[in-house]
Amino acid sequence: MRYRSLLVVLLLIPVITHTKRLRQSEQAVCKKKYWADQLDTQTCEYGWRTYTQFFVPQCARALTKTEFDVQIQSATKLCITSEQFVALGVGNERLERYWGKKTPEEVYPEGDRPRGQQDIDTIIMLMKTTTPISPVLIGHVRYKDGFEQLVVLDGMHRIIAAYLLGRCLDVCLIDVC
Repeated sequence: MRYRSLLVVLLLIPVITHTKRLRQSEQAVCKKKYWADQLDTQTCEYGWRTYTQFFVPQCARALTKTEFDVQIQSATKLCITSEQFVALGVGNERLERYWGKKTPEEVYPEGDRPRGQQDIDTIIMLMKTTTPISPVLIGHVRYKDGFEQLVVLDGMHRIIAAYLLGRCLDVCLIDVC
């Protein structure tokens, strides 16, 4: 199976969301129109850059740009809660570290802002936007040593903004190597 770990998590979702209140809350949140229907060009380009910069050298078989674009077109799209996203075990995100945080400044404290004030400004803009935003791009990576994992290729600020707003995440999953 292409997304074995994802399928396991999806099968466990009823266990993860066992209370009626959480299920009702999750359904109400996922109905809000916060996400665009498809990935935008910028998300695809940033995802490609992340893939080539950080993952191609370690991949069992690297994709060409054309193959990457084909994967984008056939992406598996999911609408899931922040808790379900963390349960996927995405390798390069730290969302569980943000539990209980209420503001972008708490998520990115003064000494932990890779892009400086831009991290805060981007999250605030995403929280205030009234137009649908591009889904988060997640890649399924198979390394040369046989290890497999899911990784965020683009969308960490969108993940944090959705979490702070209590909204679901729209993620697009692709096979990248």
